[in-house]
Amino acid sequence: MKKIFPLPRTEILIFTGCLAALVWAVSFVAAHNRGWDARVYCAAAEVDRSGGNPYDPQLMPSSLPYVYPPGLLPFISWLCTSALDFENLYGFYYLILVAGTVWLWTPGHQWPVASLFAFGGLAGGVWTFWTGNLEIFWLVLVSFFYRAASNQRPAWAGFWLGIAAAVKLMPAVYLLLILLLPGTAADKWRGLAVGLFSMAFVWTGLLALRPHLIDAYLASLQLSLSGMRGPGAEYGSFDHPAFPYFMAALAGVDSSAGDLVPGFLMSLVVALFLGGLCAQKLRKEIPDSYTGLLPLALGFLILSLCMPRMKPYSFVLLAPSLFILWNHLHATRKTWFLLVTVAYPLLAFRLFYDGPPILKSFLPIIYNQPLAMLGGILVWLQGKPLSDK
Repeated sequence: MKKIFPLPRTEILIFTGCLAALVWAVSFVAAHNRGWDARVYCAAAEVDRSGGNPYDPQLMPSSLPYVYPPGLLPFISWLCTSALDFENLYGFYYLILVAGTVWLWTPGHQWPVASLFAFGGLAGGVWTFWTGNLEIFWLVLVSFFYRAASNQRPAWAGFWLGIAAAVKLMPAVYLLLILLLPGTAADKWRGLAVGLFSMAFVWTGLLALRPHLIDAYLASLQLSLSGMRGPGAEYGSFDHPAFPYFMAALAGVDSSAGDLVPGFLMSLVVALFLGGLCAQKLRKEIPDSYTGLLPLALGFLILSLCMPRMKPYSFVLLAPSLFILWNHLHATRKTWFLLVTVAYPLLAFRLFYDGPPILKSFLPIIYNQPLAMLGGILVWLQGKPLSDK
């Protein structure tokens, strides 16, 4: 039987501590109101069945509008039938989906650590289970993307990521990462073209399934995009912990009163700097024959630093990337990586709610997810050459 941990006494101790932090965070979720996004989805399906407009918050019981493409409503309506009871049983379905996605991007003997990243990495899984958000379905598509990429099939990788981008536009930026896949330039560009085509095709189809809701959806999309600038903009908080907001707060810029351009530009500078360091390290330490997914995983994390629409549950999409980085570290660095990307955000999640009130204004607590992601990249940069692994 293969060893799961190369240093049992050290790594098993750290793994157990991270697992305890996960249980501590989940215990809070289990004891409090949860699943509000799932209730919004089912309410939207009910409004749609009655001929109403689910994008109108006044017609929604919770006053929270539906925000996804209208063609997704038939699928949501099916999930919310009494037989499936998604509103109350979504946690069970998510558990099955997460277990399945781990299988897609994990060698069998490493499933315990991969599962830890899927459920607790950057606290994204905890937030997803708490809110009932559909982000788990995007994780499934991203996992198929990684599976296709590991099999060196750029066209299929682009196909899966294109579908994810059609339903939730944020992953569209990740399509550029197809150019980092191993293979010929022609295969990479073909994969990117397939991704863009599948995104456009699926997005158009999702609109065509509910043509009477197209205008309402586009208006909702425009409102969502404009919500990042101007008075009343979404501002950085525990519920909106994107890295650009952290940079704005660090520089003393009040993003709630203006726009996010300063924070975005500062985060872009950080991302470009880190990208340059990572590229330099990869050129020095990875042989030309390397066909792995490390550049892709780093690209996912670095691009995510620039995204102002990263919600707490959005970080669950980065679980495969975290596992790949962890798997390319020596044992001593692996323990630090687990502490930074799993234990820290999970403890911060629980401390924000149950800790002293002063912690609610403490930046490393509020912005724990992007800082944990940044910390994970820095831990990898400090690691020894892969050839010594």
